[in-house]
Amino acid sequence: MMLVSRLIMMAMIAPSNGKVNAGNRRKKNLRVKTWNTGGATITKKMAQPCTLVLRETQFDDQTDDHAWECELDPVDNDSKSSGFMKIDTALTKDEHDFAEASLESGSTMMKAEILMSESGSYISGKPQFQEKTKAHRVRLQEKTSGTRSVLVIRAEAGDAKTTPSENDLALMIFGRGGDNNFNLSSGYNECSYGQLKFEPISTLTNTAVSDGVHTVTITESVADSNSDIIRDAMIAKAKSNLGVTDLRRVADHIMLCIPPGTSSGSSWIAYSYVNSWLSVYNDSWCTKVSAQMHEIGHNIGLGHSNENGNSYQDQSGMMGFSYYLDESPRMCFNSAKFYQLGWFQDAETNVRPLVQEGWTGSLIGFTDYQNEDINEVDTIVLTIEGHSLDFHVGFNRLTGLNAGNMEGAANKVLVQSRPPGRSYAASQLVAKLDVGESYKIENFGNGSQPAVIKVSSIDQNGATHKATVSIYLEKCTSNSDCDDGNTCSIDTCNISTGTCSNTHSADNCAPELQVTVHTDNYPAETSWVLVDLCNDNAEILSVSTDSYLSSNETYEKTINIPPSMYSFTIKDSFGDGNCCDFGLGSYTVQYNNEIVAHSNGFTISSETKIWGSCDVSKKITSIPSNTISAIPSQSPTKISADISVSIVTDAYPGETSFKVVDICNDDTVVMSGGPFPFSNHLFTDITNASLSRYRFIIEDKWGDGMCCSYGDGSWEVSYANEIVGSGKQFGSSDSAEFGELTCPKLSSVSPSRAPANPVSPSTVPSLEPTISLSNKPSITPTLSPTSCDLHYSVKVNTGSVGQVVSWIITEDEDHEFIAAMGVKEYGYWESHDESGCLQNDCYRFKIMDSSGAGIKDGFYSLEINDRDLVNGGVFLYEQTTLFGTCRQASQ
Repeated sequence: MMLVSRLIMMAMIAPSNGKVNAGNRRKKNLRVKTWNTGGATITKKMAQPCTLVLRETQFDDQTDDHAWECELDPVDNDSKSSGFMKIDTALTKDEHDFAEASLESGSTMMKAEILMSESGSYISGKPQFQEKTKAHRVRLQEKTSGTRSVLVIRAEAGDAKTTPSENDLALMIFGRGGDNNFNLSSGYNECSYGQLKFEPISTLTNTAVSDGVHTVTITESVADSNSDIIRDAMIAKAKSNLGVTDLRRVADHIMLCIPPGTSSGSSWIAYSYVNSWLSVYNDSWCTKVSAQMHEIGHNIGLGHSNENGNSYQDQSGMMGFSYYLDESPRMCFNSAKFYQLGWFQDAETNVRPLVQEGWTGSLIGFTDYQNEDINEVDTIVLTIEGHSLDFHVGFNRLTGLNAGNMEGAANKVLVQSRPPGRSYAASQLVAKLDVGESYKIENFGNGSQPAVIKVSSIDQNGATHKATVSIYLEKCTSNSDCDDGNTCSIDTCNISTGTCSNTHSADNCAPELQVTVHTDNYPAETSWVLVDLCNDNAEILSVSTDSYLSSNETYEKTINIPPSMYSFTIKDSFGDGNCCDFGLGSYTVQYNNEIVAHSNGFTISSETKIWGSCDVSKKITSIPSNTISAIPSQSPTKISADISVSIVTDAYPGETSFKVVDICNDDTVVMSGGPFPFSNHLFTDITNASLSRYRFIIEDKWGDGMCCSYGDGSWEVSYANEIVGSGKQFGSSDSAEFGELTCPKLSSVSPSRAPANPVSPSTVPSLEPTISLSNKPSITPTLSPTSCDLHYSVKVNTGSVGQVVSWIITEDEDHEFIAAMGVKEYGYWESHDESGCLQNDCYRFKIMDSSGAGIKDGFYSLEINDRDLVNGGVFLYEQTTLFGTCRQASQ
């Protein structure tokens, strides 16, 4: 019957799909009203630094929220305040990222200004950070052992009161005054085998504290008040009742049981501060053991237990989501948390696959820790080191203290990952292994070989059940097994030892592309993809949703890829981008050490950046052909150009459509789009078209354009990688013309003229050769196979500008492509010589420098028929010269 009840309660609080709805957004708590300033705004400087603490909030739909707050020193804390202040500092984006990457809850201190007004008080200004002393950091570690005192505070207001009575709380939290077998006090005591105990504070003189519980009477109305206001009122009254200015002098931990009905709603379960002393519960959640152990777990430095990037979904321990159940579920913590807590250090084993041949041993459940039949080599927490993450392996035996384990992986080997060390961090459940199953850690230690965790047997006979587990690097059998995904390395397998070697080779290297993403508060919503537009939109690299697991963290991916035209699209599944209401996300894409895409945060569903170019040119042969073709040579292929259209839709995307027409070809439509399906969304389309003159036309069916009464829409058109038009405010339509200044001429080949005197073929075979062979050399020499009227030679020394230099030769009138050397084909301080032959005509030579600085410390020259026509290096963006049979020699 108990099992049925437990499952019913789970169904009441769990989403139907069993996963976190990462898209659920939580409104920020109202700023705490702590000073009555009479309507004035007062800025107060801190006398002492405040302590930064991370606030973790749990909701009943299994979503979470976290925010940094700062706890004021008692000398700066008003007697009516809890001392926990919201932060609204004047940090730049880079300063914010740097600060958050180095913050440690409960240890990092900050000095700034306190802004006080009638509407609330918070920390503002430019902060200064510093670390607490080493002695303080040691005290944080001491929170996981010894006996710690707890004071529970309930409240009675004029319109509401905490539902559980003092006796209820004493029983359900400490097991006092009745029969309660599993609660905060007994749970930690049993899970730690007596190493960590939570006990109620002793009765204080002249105070109404009974079995660690105290009731305060507050004057504030609970209904529709923010829970932070009620929190502050309860703390202020408790300090007054107990005659102290700091509740930390009374107990190691304070648990507040807030009366029901606050404006924060019934959906919040509880919140607490990491490496701190305060936890706050929504009314009766104070009596639920899983909520108690979870929130106090944050106080002693434990992070969430997640699965596949979903918060709380590892249900093999109390740092998953909480249950609205009394005295259950009966379970403790997962292996990653046990490693952090250090309760089983004499039964820990560390394995380093990169320096060990391999490891095979037996795992036992923590419930068998004190069994008489265990051996010294039996392991409770197996840790695999040497990778960017540590992997913790444990045997999930379903018995005793772990009889109520909710993960659904009874008697299996569980694998969790987390950052190395024993400090605060979330863990991720990555594998649940039965007999014969294995889990691979790919590219272990940034190498090419995976590390394998394999379960060979599980013995469930006897008092102690054991799982036999092996850890080893997978052996290679061929060079292909050693592919580390890096095109710059030579991958070799030593078949005799089964080991790989990956040797860097500059000859193999294509330019490196690096994608750096800094996540917001909801990292699982972010995904991105990189595609090669010149290769049928082939996907090169991507990250899917639910891949990023940690909020406000920086992730990097690198790959070596050849030059091409690439498209990078980053998406947010919730549709609000990665900035700025829920964290300051950003991304940067670098290719060949140059930033090609960057944003300090996008605010719509997706964003696309395009760079590079497709190689549509073919270099002509530099040596004339020595044979005469019977068919006239075709004209060289014309240069084409990419047309890119980007549309950010407004609130009514179905009204918007666009098209691009070729003015030189009877307004033939070459691109079109819309109506669009999603509002506030970036749509990007690109096509490669012949050189011509084009017109872009965008229309709004309602006639009010794309901005600004109903959204902030816009449009932008690029031609040959240059923006040629943009807009947002218009009526029914807007347009832009772009492309070539004149329409290109259509080339044609006249049919060959018929012979003047055609000769009919003879119907009678000739008996003798028609022409006698001459035994004398011809007086007239044979004509050359082809003419070389103009022999050109382009010489370039790039100097220090290197890859920004390019040049092109075109036929002057029709702009037909002849030869070119593109951007990024040159290196620094390189000399190049390109030559070829041309027939008599007028040609245009253009040399370009995209930086606008010319090649001042290099040079270029153009020689025609071995004569120096033009040379130099001092110019801005470009310099043009005409040569051949032109009306003027230069321009």
